[in-house]
Amino acid sequence: MKKAAHSDMYNNTTFGVTVFTLHPHSYQWRFSREPVAGNGSLADRGSAPCNTPKRG
Repeated sequence: MKKAAHSDMYNNTTFGVTVFTLHPHSYQWRFSREPVAGNGSLADRGSAPCNTPKRG
């Protein structure tokens, strides 16, 4: 499987949605795969800080 340009990860055998939870200075994300027969096994999640404007 070839990785798409500008991607950290690439999978074309598992279909689902990415759910984002936003916080004031960070975010979390979780990939939820569609639970149907033959739909891959990808499971992934993570978090990261957000860019915040400098004050003053």
